Amino acid sequence: MLKLEEKKLHTVRAGQTLYSIARAYQIPETAIIFENSLCADLHVGQVLILPQKRGNYYTAQAGDGPALLCGSKENYKKKNGTELLYPQMKVWL
Repeated sequence: MLKLEEKKLHTVRAGQTLYSIARAYQIPETAIIFENSLCADLHVGQVLILPQKRGNYYTAQAGDGPALLCGSKENYKKKNGTELLYPQMKVWL
């Protein structure tokens, strides 16, 4: 049987930030940026596609590397949509 995947959406309200939205849904900020191809600030009324959860997410620590967290740099980029990694960044494992 074919199962259709429903996209979860979020409409930005006054005072919300990317950080607050990501925390509310327990999704890394980078995942929302990647899913929506964001390159500017959010605005009230903007509709965001919330990415599907892909396992656990983790707060990066000093000394962590993409290969250490996800097995390889390629796998890290595929899961997180970026090669960027810095301490306190929330990432998919």
